[in-house]
Amino acid sequence: MKKTIKWLVPILILTTISCSYFTRRTLSPDEYFLYVTNPENGLVQKASDDLYSYELQYMPPEELAFISSKGSSDIKSDYEKYLAEPSNNLTFKLKIFSTDKQTDPLEFKSGNSDEQFQRLGYFTSAISEDGLLVFDKDTLTCKLAMLERTYKTSPYLTILFQFDNSKSISKDFNFILDNKVSGVKNIFKYKISDLNTPKIKI
Repeated sequence: MKKTIKWLVPILILTTISCSYFTRRTLSPDEYFLYVTNPENGLVQKASDDLYSYELQYMPPEELAFISSKGSSDIKSDYEKYLAEPSNNLTFKLKIFSTDKQTDPLEFKSGNSDEQFQRLGYFTSAISEDGLLVFDKDTLTCKLAMLERTYKTSPYLTILFQFDNSKSISKDFNFILDNKVSGVKNIFKYKISDLNTPKIKI
């Protein structure tokens, strides 16, 4: 019995810490970024096809505000100023990996340099037409897609998608990516309740 209690105590302590961590509504910047990138919290959704694997993360306003104000001489003031500005935007960050997780997605299973160039052109601009948010009977089209070039310093491509949420999504929704390079339509499912994230303590 004593041995059982001895094992239960640290388990209960860890459970308490874990629950406290994930139910707190204010987190340090480091804790916050761990929170938003943890798939268990619903902001990161994954999918894959024969050519690519995908990680799609919803970027809350607090994350965008912190990134925008980071490095400022008055980071707290700039952070609060960013959040105070009215915005209807919904922003998502898509990471595209080749299925081997090593090869540059532009080169993976490509026939030649011309095909790689075509892929680059697609991911740079045309992909904006193939990202949609669907909820109920409404569809939001992407107003901006921006490719972040890593020049092979990372084994993935990063694309930011931005949508005008003037209709104010209030129910669960799907992010649909109809990737013309792989020829596969991937669906990422989001719960509206997961978008209510903690705040950052600066």
